[in-house]
Amino acid sequence: MIPQAHADLESVKAASVTSFTGVEPYATGILDLIERNWQAVAALLLMAIDALAVWLPLTVAAPALGGSQPRGAPAVALDPYWSLVVVLCNVLVGVYRQPYTATRSSQLRRTIKACAAACIVILIDGRRRHWCIDASAAAYLAIVIPGTLLLTRSCWAAVRAGLQAKGWAIDRTVVIRSREEGAETPEWLRGLRAVGYDVKAVVRVDGSPGGLLAEVDRQVRITGARCILIPNAELVANGYGGLLQYGCATGVTVKLQSVEVQGVLARAGVHDVSGVTITSPVRYRVSRVKRLLKRAVDVIAGLVLLVLAAPLFLLVGAAVKIESRGPLFFRQRRSLSRTAPAFLCCKFRSMYCTSHRFRDELRRTNGVGGALFKIRVDPRVIRVGRLIRRLSIDELPQLFNVIRGDMSLVGPRPLPVEDHGHLTEIEAMGGLCELRAAAKPGITGLWQICGRSKLGYREMVLLDLYYIHNHTILLDLEILLHTVPAVLIGRGAY
Repeated sequence: MIPQAHADLESVKAASVTSFTGVEPYATGILDLIERNWQAVAALLLMAIDALAVWLPLTVAAPALGGSQPRGAPAVALDPYWSLVVVLCNVLVGVYRQPYTATRSSQLRRTIKACAAACIVILIDGRRRHWCIDASAAAYLAIVIPGTLLLTRSCWAAVRAGLQAKGWAIDRTVVIRSREEGAETPEWLRGLRAVGYDVKAVVRVDGSPGGLLAEVDRQVRITGARCILIPNAELVANGYGGLLQYGCATGVTVKLQSVEVQGVLARAGVHDVSGVTITSPVRYRVSRVKRLLKRAVDVIAGLVLLVLAAPLFLLVGAAVKIESRGPLFFRQRRSLSRTAPAFLCCKFRSMYCTSHRFRDELRRTNGVGGALFKIRVDPRVIRVGRLIRRLSIDELPQLFNVIRGDMSLVGPRPLPVEDHGHLTEIEAMGGLCELRAAAKPGITGLWQICGRSKLGYREMVLLDLYYIHNHTILLDLEILLHTVPAVLIGRGAY
């Protein structure tokens, strides 16, 4: 609890329990359930529309594409997995990420990229299966399918705009702004509405955490707002931490939207202008279903990956044993925050057995700073260790942690327990870093695919918070697909 806001927060909590009548109670009706999970519903709808938009042109184009095939070859229209290729390419470039609040231009750009990749894959597959695809058929495939997808995407944008204009799946919002910022313009309000915020009130920061909290509570009760939008993490760190507890106590979503957030998300390839959710109410039983599904995927995929990686385990194990004496695996107590439970994280040993003796001495040469401890040229690393660390092969034994339930394939990256003791006040962001513990630790995540050690702890926290509150199986798949090139390139790994 932030000391400055403690007294005011308690009074606001008490008032909220008795007089917080502006917000509609969480109904259990099907429409309310759909609206509160509309991002996921919209993504599933777009997937079905895209699959149909690919299948129909292929059906029409079957005579052109298959006219010169060898006798007995399968018809092009009977290859429904091509629709799956397009959908997977859409997942890879993020078409289904926040489809209800993403800008129209970003959706069109992503769709064009996905279409280009999908058409190349389909043409290569056609050649491999000895289809004689002439220039006209190739042009049909490369123009009609993208054209159909772009047309459906434009229609979707029009439908979305109509739904938003009627207030469907759009949050009544109280915005917090500094006194230095100018007046709210119609363009500014329309821009926020386009990404899901119906601004009902604007509260200016007056230098008093308690006064701000009381005014926010008053505006929320008057307007029936379901969301509080704050401009930067410093607002939380500089004595306004009561906003987080207020959101939890009243069921109002608190979101962070700022230039810093957009910069961090852009580096991860996430062009989402709707901000990072800090607190939000429980979303019915959907959360439980998602957790069970995520766990099932982790176990099945983890077992498959272990079987496929068995030869690599033998090769790396032999190389490590030949170069250096000591155990093959390195186990370390790790956690997501200072208060989160710790577990033993398993990795291939990439350093000399005596490396822990020099940790405190080498911390002065830390290349990242604060809670993240990374050294570009670490003298403790053995030669084989440099290779397996650069290619992230040393992380493979964490598949045992995944199967055991300590970790997930995708999630926030756990840090050594002792590193949390070096957390700075700036990195803590008023306690936001503790919210990383809301998810299960992961082998890979947004931080890994956007540069790893090139980003600091603060950026890692913001990316993890975005992931936690926007998690879907599709987002996990997107991150896993992006992890492969990130590992091969070795960007930010050392």
